[in-house]
Amino acid sequence: MHLVRYTLMISAIGLVCFLSLAGCQTISRYECQNTDWSKRGYSDGASGHSKQELEKYADACSKYGIDIDDKAWKKGYEDGFVEYCNYDNGYIRGAAGSTIGVMCGTPNNIDFMTGVADGKRDADRAYHHEILKRQLERAEQMKRDTQDKK
Repeated sequence: MHLVRYTLMISAIGLVCFLSLAGCQTISRYECQNTDWSKRGYSDGASGHSKQELEKYADACSKYGIDIDDKAWKKGYEDGFVEYCNYDNGYIRGAAGSTIGVMCGTPNNIDFMTGVADGKRDADRAYHHEILKRQLERAEQMKRDTQDKK
């Protein structure tokens, strides 16, 4: 069980790094014209992005004189966001120490936030365990050094 959570924690760190890079993306004229906005909304929701993504797309595409299908994006986003709001994603966010920028609606919020709390707790335990392990190693080394001097 702890191995699974540790693996999730490591994966979470990678996910947070990926998501932080993905948040800086720009959208091209081609994407504005050819994007399936329902699928894009679903992907954004399932990834836990905020609804502000729609504004970013609208602003970027308006520079090309292109209107996006905001109704399709919103419907896709809502469907995808339901997928995001679960215990496992909460755990990953909590274990990675990331801030919770979006809140899931009831009843999914309970599962999601429980996951966040459990992930944070396990990450804190792992961190403190590592500190104690290092302190013990230093104490053992000091003991060996003292014995060698005698």
